[in-house]
This record gives sequence, structure tokens and C-alpha cells, in this order.
Amino acid sequence: MKTIKTKKMAAAILAMLLLAAVAAGCGSKPASVDGYQTDPAETGTSAYSTTDPWAGYTEDETGETTEPGVLTSIIYIYPTDAAATTKAPAATNPPATQRPASTTARPAATTARPAATTARPAATTARPATTTRPATRPYANPITITSKDGALAAVNSAVQKVISGKVGFGKSHMITYKDWSYDPALLDGIPSIPGLGGWGDPASYMNGALNGALGRGVRSATQHKGESTVLMKNPTWTMADLKDVTYSGRTNGDWTITITVNDGSTRQEKRLFGSGTSGTSPIDKGPLNMATGDGNLYDHMRADYIFNMVKNLSLPMVSLDPIDISETTTQVKFVAVLDGGGNFVSLTATYNQQINLAEIKILNGAQSYKDNVGSGSVTVTYDEFDY
Repeated sequence: MKTIKTKKMAAAILAMLLLAAVAAGCGSKPASVDGYQTDPAETGTSAYSTTDPWAGYTEDETGETTEPGVLTSIIYIYPTDAAATTKAPAATNPPATQRPASTTARPAATTARPAATTARPAATTARPATTTRPATRPYANPITITSKDGALAAVNSAVQKVISGKVGFGKSHMITYKDWSYDPALLDGIPSIPGLGGWGDPASYMNGALNGALGRGVRSATQHKGESTVLMKNPTWTMADLKDVTYSGRTNGDWTITITVNDGSTRQEKRLFGSGTSGTSPIDKGPLNMATGDGNLYDHMRADYIFNMVKNLSLPMVSLDPIDISETTTQVKFVAVLDGGGNFVSLTATYNQQINLAEIKILNGAQSYKDNVGSGSVTVTYDEFDY
């Protein structure tokens, strides 16, 4: 009887273990026995295993249960029908780890849309790059320059288009004079004139008066489209007036033309008869004209302009009487940039000038003050042409 009861109890316990294994369901990890995990490839049935609940007991030849002996581990492989029972839930209940995978894939597609959206500002910011002039573009009547004469003619023609077409543009006139060098007798005589004794350094006084009258500093002007201009005039240059002409560019593209002008000198003297004007300056045959269109300031102050300026110079208690004035221009250069149609993109003129108040008198006095010299540089720029 004891043996029968023991066998019934073992069968009942084994049945309970089988039910517990089925209730665990598929998808759980294989059990580990003594650190060993059953490989389904080895069994060909199932990867699940458990430990024999009777591992601590043995049964003798009579069927009696004995006291625990050597502990052993027995691995049970579930029958085939038990494995089939666990496969059914797998079809209706897919592994939980698969669902998050498909869920996280959707945000990936969603985040791709902002990437396409952010591409639009990139196209918008590309517009300022159009301020760079293209290397070439088609023109109805493109110009082609193949010689120095042709380059000079292209610049002369461009100026004529501006004037006859009443083209608008911007202009900057900048002049910088260095300190003047005066006749020592002139500086000694200024403090003796009534009213000037307490005015400080006579040289600074004269520098301020002359530089102000000659327009030291920057002047700017705007020529409105459709209006006549005095800020530029038609040139009459020939190759004899120039040191050199260089050019570079391509058909349907921009052309850069550099014109180097011969040095020049003009002189104005006070005479009882005649104008007293002499000398020539090739810079005057170019497009430069009045600096700003108001007053008596010109882009190139010739000797006769300076003569009249000094004569009319208003200084308290001082009347200047010019007798002989001269000026020279050196390193005269014009750089013109034309588009493929022969119109101006920009025009810049630079030169150095020396002015010599060769002889002046103060208060119609008998004494003459000679060789009062000043030098400076001038830059004139035309740009922003509005055709």
C-alpha cells in the first residue's frame, strides 16, 4: 500500500508540474539547471526544462521510498503534445517586443518631415548670393575688346551713355591734404595783424582755412535718374593723353579697364592783361567734373579754381591776394568696370596732387609770401548706376 500511495503521489505531483509548465506559456526564457540551458537544437522538441521534485529521494527494489541519498538532477523534456499546446498562444499573442519596434518606426518617418521643411530657409538665404555678378549672361549687343584703343573707346562710350541717357548713380569724393609748408615770413607776419595775436599757432590757423576751402574730407552726392548731371562730363581722351590702357574680361561678361593718365600741371598768375592761365593737365579731359554739384569744389582743382578760391577766402581781419598759384597731378589712374553690354558697373579715379601758393600777399601789402606748399590725395568713386 505504501508503494502504491507513493507512486500515486509522484504521478499527482508530476501532473501538477506539467500544468504549471503549460500555464507559463510560450515566450519565457528556457530554465537553467545547474547553469546549463537546454538548447532546442539538441532535443528537437522544446526548450523548456525543470528539475525532478524527487531528486533527493531514491526507491529500492521493493518499491519503498528511501531516505535522501546523493542528490541528482534529472532533466525532463516535455512531450510533443505539450509543446504543441504552447504554440497556439504564440499565434494570437505575438511577442511583446515586436510591437514597440513597429511603434518606434512611425516617429522616424515623422521626424523626416521637418528635415524637408528646414530645407526651405536654405533656399531663401541663397538669394543674397545673387548680388555676385554672374560670369556671363546674354546681352543684346555684347561688347568685345581686343585692343587698347577699343578699351578707351568703350569707357568713353559708357560715359556718353550715362550723360545722354540721364542715368542715375551715386558718387563719393574724398580728398586728404597733408600739413602745409609755409614761408616762415608768412607765419611771422600773421600774429602782427590786429586781432590775430591770441589765435594760437599761425600754421594751424592757415591749415584749417585752406583745407576747409579745398574740401578736405569726404563729400557724397546722388544723381537721380532722369535728371541732367554736372557730376560727370563727356571725356575727350585720346591715346596721346595716356601712359597706358590695360583691359581684361570676356564677351557677355564684365570688363575691367585701367587707364593710366599722363601727369599734368596748371598755373594761374595775376596779370594786368590776359587770363594768366597756362599749362595743361590730361586728367581734365576725362569724365571728372564738379565734386558735389554745389559750391566751387571740383573733382580736380585746377590752378585757376584754387586761385579764385584763395582770392575769395573769407578770414577774419585777413585779406589774401593771390599772385601766382600752380598745381600738379601725378599717378592718375581710372579703373572702369563695364558689364557685357558696355554699361558702367563702377568707375574709380585716384591721383596725387601738389598745390603751390607760389606767391600771395596779405592785406594788399607790399611784401610777398612765397612757396606755400601742400600735398594730398584724391579718390572719386561712381557706383550704383541706375539705367
